[in-house]
Amino acid sequence: MTQVQRRWTRRQQRIESVLQYIEAHNGEAVDVSALAAMASISPFHFHRVFSSQVGEPVLAYIRRLRLEKAAFRILFMSSSVTEVAAQAGYSSAAAFTRAFRMHYGTTPKKFVRKVLERRQCDGQRGDMLPAGPVFRRIPALELLGVKRFGPYSRSPWEAWHALRGFLEGSAPGAGQWTRVGIPLDWPELTPEPRRRYEACVVSDAAPDGEFFRKLLPGGTYAVFLHRGPYQGLPSAHESIFWHWLPDAGIRLRDAPAIHFYLDQDEQDTDPALLRTEICIPVDMQHTARAVSRNDMSFAQAEW
Repeated sequence: MTQVQRRWTRRQQRIESVLQYIEAHNGEAVDVSALAAMASISPFHFHRVFSSQVGEPVLAYIRRLRLEKAAFRILFMSSSVTEVAAQAGYSSAAAFTRAFRMHYGTTPKKFVRKVLERRQCDGQRGDMLPAGPVFRRIPALELLGVKRFGPYSRSPWEAWHALRGFLEGSAPGAGQWTRVGIPLDWPELTPEPRRRYEACVVSDAAPDGEFFRKLLPGGTYAVFLHRGPYQGLPSAHESIFWHWLPDAGIRLRDAPAIHFYLDQDEQDTDPALLRTEICIPVDMQHTARAVSRNDMSFAQAEW
């Protein structure tokens, strides 16, 4: 590896650490100079490096993620505009609404109504709802992964191709990883080119270049089993939110949903038989209605 390649590799890792920090501190006041220091890059060069690697300026990236997270909370977590305004770091609901209108072109209330109307017109395919759920307490997991941006019809395949190449080169013959996919963005809220997907394995291996380490916190998940081609996962994932969640009486936790790919030898498996667990983070202590243990089945994680 040349000196230029080593420098670029270090910068990739540092910017990724900044992205992980921004994701973990969504809504908190962020000092761009502190982010530059975290990346060991001067503030002047940090803006250029961040934009070239991520595809948009750092402040625009932070603002967009805050508004998208706020929109998700309003849409699926029954949060009020006042609540999400405070969580997103805005001084008032009015300030948040102005920022929301600039970003989405309408007020939060009208935006939600448009999404619901569009979903009803599209049919909201209830037949795509996968089997389940069972409720599982998954422990904290140390992950090694890589991120790709773009539509979910493409970015997962690109991410897994890159991660497999890295793992095969760094640990030849070790192929029994627990594979975890993390789609971080919701279709109605994030433009296709900006959608983020992380392909990860449970591993304590050292990262290099664009590859990163992250800790997935433990918690309770509603686990659904999807059988069939991976191309059907986005529709199955969305169907859970539109057809199960509204009547489940269960609140979501503020964490991303995750996918566990159960078939190690997927290349030789009939696509119709592929198994994927779609795990939705839930808050069992603050459900929208009382849920007894008779209403659910619990299973312990095997990872």
